[in-house]
Amino acid sequence: MKLTACLASTALYLSLGLPQISAAQSVPDAPKADPAMEVVVVRGSRLPESVPGDVKPELVIGTFEIRTTGATSLPELLLTLLPQTQSGARRGDNKPILLVNGRRVADFSEIRAIPVRAIRRVEVYPEEVALRYGFPADQKVVNLILVGRFSINGITGGIGQSADAERETYDLVLDSTRIDTNGRSVFSFDAQKASGVSEEDLGLSLSPGGIPSIRSILPETETYRFSGAVGKSVARLGEQGYVTMGVDAQSETSQSILSRSLTGSRLARDTETTKAKSSVTTEGVVKDRRWTAIVSALSEDQTTRTDRADGRARDRTKLTANRRIL
Repeated sequence: MKLTACLASTALYLSLGLPQISAAQSVPDAPKADPAMEVVVVRGSRLPESVPGDVKPELVIGTFEIRTTGATSLPELLLTLLPQTQSGARRGDNKPILLVNGRRVADFSEIRAIPVRAIRRVEVYPEEVALRYGFPADQKVVNLILVGRFSINGITGGIGQSADAERETYDLVLDSTRIDTNGRSVFSFDAQKASGVSEEDLGLSLSPGGIPSIRSILPETETYRFSGAVGKSVARLGEQGYVTMGVDAQSETSQSILSRSLTGSRLARDTETTKAKSSVTTEGVVKDRRWTAIVSALSEDQTTRTDRADGRARDRTKLTANRRIL
């Protein structure tokens, strides 16, 4: 009987002791919040120069990516980006619609002289955005976002010669660009001249007789072109009111030798082409609706004369073509 009482007391002690041991264990306290650590919420905002609306661009090209393309002019940059800006819904002339700071451009000549260094960002939008600017939904939209302030005056000249040293080319470019928060101005003047190349210069013969003639293979050409645009913010047009005036004038002359006349003098064909374009673009926002008005005019004149190159008996043949569009 004594042994049974001892075992019972031992079991009772163990059953009562285990809860006591468990209660003696300390539970680690929850870590206190560090006052230096706070929740940061980052909210991205659309640039003011971006296309308004909730449609996000398919592709965004930043300043660094633009520089890595190696393009030295805006036409070169657009040519480099052409695979990303072409639309699968369009055939033929599959070029994108161009915007500058979210605004329409009446003609590419208004922006062709903008330096690549003045472009901060390029946004490529899907075809549905074209509807907002009055175009069918079969072209992508490329928005060029310019830097806030930029100013440059440049002069570039070049002399070239063909591998056979028969054709020489001369090129001179003067340009000026001003960009600020109220608008921009872009001007460019190009002058190009190239000498002609004849069969006699190369020792070739394209005639049945096999004797090199004076007939021209490449004509002698001279080209002069002036283009520019001025854009300014106008508060009278309402919110985001803006006016752009652009002009593009080009003159080209070429002379090619056709053959010899019956008197032995050279028979030359002279062609003179003159083109002039002007445009005025106004736009603004009224009650959350964007409006744009574009007025443009185009004039083309071409005159072709076939006469003796010695200056005698001029105006034997004359063809003139004129075209004017408003």
